[in-house]
Amino acid sequence: MFIDSHTHLYSKDFEADFQEVMEQILRSDVRLMVIPGVDVHSIEPIQKLCETYPQYCFPAIGLHPTEVKSDFGEQLQTIRQHLNRSHYYAIGETGLDYYWDTTFKAEQIKAFRAQIDFAIEFQRPLIVHSRDAFEDTLSILSEYKEHAISGVIHCFSGTVEQAQKAVQSGFYLGIGGGVTFKNSKLPDVVANIDLQHLLLETDAPFIAPHPYRGTRNDSRYIPLIAQRIADIKHVSIDIVAEQTTQNALQLFNLPQPI
Repeated sequence: MFIDSHTHLYSKDFEADFQEVMEQILRSDVRLMVIPGVDVHSIEPIQKLCETYPQYCFPAIGLHPTEVKSDFGEQLQTIRQHLNRSHYYAIGETGLDYYWDTTFKAEQIKAFRAQIDFAIEFQRPLIVHSRDAFEDTLSILSEYKEHAISGVIHCFSGTVEQAQKAVQSGFYLGIGGGVTFKNSKLPDVVANIDLQHLLLETDAPFIAPHPYRGTRNDSRYIPLIAQRIADIKHVSIDIVAEQTTQNALQLFNLPQPI
C-alpha cells in the first residue's frame, strides 16, 4: 500500500480521460493522495475532487511561489478565508522559486512567511516548494524554530548536505520520479537519509519516472519510485511502502486507508 503525498490530479492535463485515470489509480496499490493547491483558482477543482473521492483524496491549500504576482495579498486573504471554512490537511504548496523569474522575489518571501503563519495558526504541516532557493528557504524556516513547524520539502533535488539540514529542521523529503533518472543525484540523497524521513510523491502530471519519463505522470507510478528507493536502500519494496505510508499518515494526520 502506498500514499502519493503530492499530486495535481485536478490539472487540466487530465481533463480528456480523468475518469479512466482515476479508475486505474483506485485499482492500483496507491490508497491515498494529498492534493496541493497552487493558487485561488485551484481551490474549487480540488474541493470538487476531494468531495467526490473523500476516502482517497485529501486537500491542501496554498499559493505556489511562481504564482505570486502583484495580487498575492488578495490571494492569501482568500486562502485564509477558506482555511476558516473548510478542513485542509496542509498549507501548500508554498515556498520560493528563483529558477524561472525573480521579478517578484520579495513578494515570494512575503507570501512564504504569511503561509508559514497560516501553518502555525491552523496547526497544519507545510508543503514547501524550493527551486534554486534552498538556502533562503531553510533560513526563513529556521526563524520559526520555537513553533516546531513541520512539513515536507516537496520534489527535493538538493545535495546530501542540504537534505540533512532539512531533516534536522524537522522536514521530510518528498522523493519523486527524478530518483529513477540516469545521472540523477537523488540516489546519493536517498542512500544517506533514513527512510523515516522520506515521502513518496509523483507531482503529477509532471516528472514521470523511468521508463515513462517525458509522458504524463500519475499516481499509478508511485511503486516505480518506491522500487528504486528499495534498490538503493537494499531493502524490500514492502519496507519502503510501510515506512513511507506511516510517514505520510503521521505528517498530514490522514485517516487510515480502507
